[in-house]
Amino acid sequence: MKFSRFGTAAVLGLSLILPGAGVSAADTETDKRIIELEVVVRELLDRIEVMNSRIRELEKSESETMARFRRFEMGLAAPDEEEPESPSVSVVDRSDPRKIGELYQAAVVLQANGRYDEAIDALTEVYEADPDGELADNALFWMGETHFARGEYPLAVKLYERVVADYADENKAPDALLRVSRAYGRMGDLIQARKVIDRLIQEYPYSTAAVSGRAERESYRY
Repeated sequence: MKFSRFGTAAVLGLSLILPGAGVSAADTETDKRIIELEVVVRELLDRIEVMNSRIRELEKSESETMARFRRFEMGLAAPDEEEPESPSVSVVDRSDPRKIGELYQAAVVLQANGRYDEAIDALTEVYEADPDGELADNALFWMGETHFARGEYPLAVKLYERVVADYADENKAPDALLRVSRAYGRMGDLIQARKVIDRLIQEYPYSTAAVSGRAERESYRY
């Protein structure tokens, strides 16, 4: 999803050309705070999207359970009949962004539920469906999260680094750097963990990931 790390320059530059605009330290600090809040809002919206997906999944499961019991009461089926199979993730209409978005949401729910192999398959399909699309960086990031959750830290690092290398101006890039640092920390490479945090703070100083990185940096003592 879109997030320009050059937004800071744009906001500060605007303050220089507006009539009567000052360049005091207070004005600059206000601009920085506005940018930080914008980033927070974007990340919260992303998390709301995930939570909405989970809610829809739970509502669907509840409806299917009630339907099974109604059929049982009518003598049509047993209450413990086999759960319906998950929708196939092997084929996506690549011309339909809505379908890609639905698959992405389903993949995140699968990941949250610990169904890691299915999640990776779905996220791979999302990424390959549109590598230049709005969800490409998100798909790679969540593939990294899936490997991280499984303790496969080197694989996770590779995926996070792809997010940073290929989608440096997207909103998942600073989050990916933070996760790279944490992965190195889990692997015991505290020197590299601190170096990555320093890079995060330098390249994305006003991101919420940088705020977290500053707080975590001192824990990586060597």
